[in-house]
Amino acid sequence: MTVFRPRSLVIGAGGLLAIGLGLAVWALAIEPGRLVVKEVELSLPSWPRDMPPLRIAVVSDLHTGAPHVGPEKLDRVVSLHTNGFGRSSCTLFRLTALAG
Repeated sequence: MTVFRPRSLVIGAGGLLAIGLGLAVWALAIEPGRLVVKEVELSLPSWPRDMPPLRIAVVSDLHTGAPHVGPEKLDRVVSLHTNGFGRSSCTLFRLTALAG
């Protein structure tokens, strides 16, 4: 039978506390401020030459309505993706996951 020593328990508890604190800092301070934009240009041979280019933005996992994600953050996301096209040409679709 293995006997745990108090020092081992303190070190283990301290490690778990450090991991929990690190995750809390990431979840509450770092991650909400991250906004990753990745642009991909597609070459479509069948796209009519007289048609203007089409820009599509896929935005996910915003958690709008959470304490750290208010209307200001949504405005920031929209402004990054419209990039000079104006709001009139930007349509936002709201997808809501329904709990079963």
